[in-house]
Amino acid sequence: MRRLMEVLPAAHAADIVFTGRNFDGQEALRLGFVNRSVPDEDLDDIVNQYLEWLGQAAPLTVKAAKAAMRAWSAGEADDAIAAVRDMTDRCFASADYQEGRKAFAEKRKPQFRGA
Repeated sequence: MRRLMEVLPAAHAADIVFTGRNFDGQEALRLGFVNRSVPDEDLDDIVNQYLEWLGQAAPLTVKAAKAAMRAWSAGEADDAIAAVRDMTDRCFASADYQEGRKAFAEKRKPQFRGA
């Protein structure tokens, strides 16, 4: 309930809670529940594309971004800034960072290991 109230205006949250009605992807998009709505027949391809993008991302960078976003959304701006600084330092000191630079110079895809 709390998350629903954080995401939606009160009138929309009340509509959903009081009626218990179902809604489609387009309405979920309009309400802000999702950031994208796709036709059923495209879902597998879209999911696979997202998985490919995530699989190519540097794990430490993704972890740092998630931690900062959580702290920021919790209203802890100072903690978020400190977390970003700390994790940025860790990312730049990581083997993954070196691999990313090397792969870029060699014009190939990096092989990140989360270290």
